[in-house]
Amino acid sequence: MTNLSPNKASRFLDKTLYEFWGFCVNGGTSLTVPGGMAAVSYPVGFQSGSTVLLAAGNDGATSFGFDVFESASTNFSKIFSGSLIGKYLVTWVPGDNSTDDSVYYIKSVEDATHIRVDMHSGGTRRLGNHPWFWDRQGISFRIVDIMQATNLTGWQDGHYMVLNFVGAPTVNHGQTVPQVKYAHHTGSNASEGVVGLTFSPAGTWNGATFSDGTPENLTRWFGFTADGSGGNTYRGQSTYTFIGGNDFLIAEARALGPPEDGLGVQAGMSFGSGFHIEIPQRLYSEEADLNPLAWTTWFNATPSQVAATYYNGFQMVGLDSNVHNWTLLVRSPHGTQVRPDYTGNAYGTGQWQQFGVPAFRFAFTSFDSDGDQYITSDGMLSLSTPGQFSLARARLRHARFTTNDLQRGARIGDPILDPNAWVHISNGVLWPWDNSIMPEGPMRFGV
Repeated sequence: MTNLSPNKASRFLDKTLYEFWGFCVNGGTSLTVPGGMAAVSYPVGFQSGSTVLLAAGNDGATSFGFDVFESASTNFSKIFSGSLIGKYLVTWVPGDNSTDDSVYYIKSVEDATHIRVDMHSGGTRRLGNHPWFWDRQGISFRIVDIMQATNLTGWQDGHYMVLNFVGAPTVNHGQTVPQVKYAHHTGSNASEGVVGLTFSPAGTWNGATFSDGTPENLTRWFGFTADGSGGNTYRGQSTYTFIGGNDFLIAEARALGPPEDGLGVQAGMSFGSGFHIEIPQRLYSEEADLNPLAWTTWFNATPSQVAATYYNGFQMVGLDSNVHNWTLLVRSPHGTQVRPDYTGNAYGTGQWQQFGVPAFRFAFTSFDSDGDQYITSDGMLSLSTPGQFSLARARLRHARFTTNDLQRGARIGDPILDPNAWVHISNGVLWPWDNSIMPEGPMRFGV
């Protein structure tokens, strides 16, 4: 996005997350009631108001290899007094879990029943070197004006969504559905741009609060000055990335970075801010660990600093009901050692990263040149706090790790043949990926 003030950028994030999580990931048969949410509290009209939701239907269709969306029952040329260019198409098929379920920028209205979208904005599997739609019928869809949502009156501190991670019981037997409260906040200077996250491993939302909620995790996403503090109103370019399923959610906003002259930053941002929340696989018994829930957050971070939070920044609620930072354990690419990283630096998991340094005699040891494959490792969460010791409590399922000799944006695996495909973020951290090719990679801005 371009030319967004920090306030507008923050509101844009909220609305896009609402559409992505509530419909693309968790959408059901309703075109107006989101799935995967226990509560939504935002300005009047935010969800499906007449100026925000411009059209909806369940007869959408796409054809393999094209970027055109069709609805025979919708007259795209008459549903809005202005142009649909710049509005967004939200698509899903209940229960389908297709990579085509996403939020797409509308480029043009081809005729009364066809619109053309920017496939790179939503991301989907590739055909050749470009992402394209696949053959689908009966697609549920919403056409929303996200910018209009940012212009609604009534925005204030404390708006929120309570997200349900309904896939948890399919990950761990007997687990309840954890919940996370995502809150929209102003900072100390009344500039919007602060995201608050409250975690409830047992999912105890009662309409007002949690009985097992953690202290709120506050992170400034927008409104940075050049020194990293909050409070400006400068505008510029930023990108939003959402990767999710009903058992995990990764979200990030990233900008070009602070200007050299120190006069302003893009969308009030310095680099990127985001979070990763997931239901990890429990490694202890159900009785010992009923509801595992893990998360990490970052702010004002370069890609390598984002990687460092994966190696050192995951948090979980311990047996004492307090939040602890957990150490990441990865399988050694050499021998039988399991090597944790305690340094917190951008090189991450110590030994793995040493193998990526060209001067090291084992450089590129993770690459099988004959099979054209890289070895990767699971990450397990360990805690050494006295009285709370846990050698390996849980295994992360939506992040993997390798050496740092891969180029950022390199893809591993083929999701058409293997659902476990990944993309290299930085310094050996891999995110789940649908094998789409984005013009500038998964982290467009930042160094």
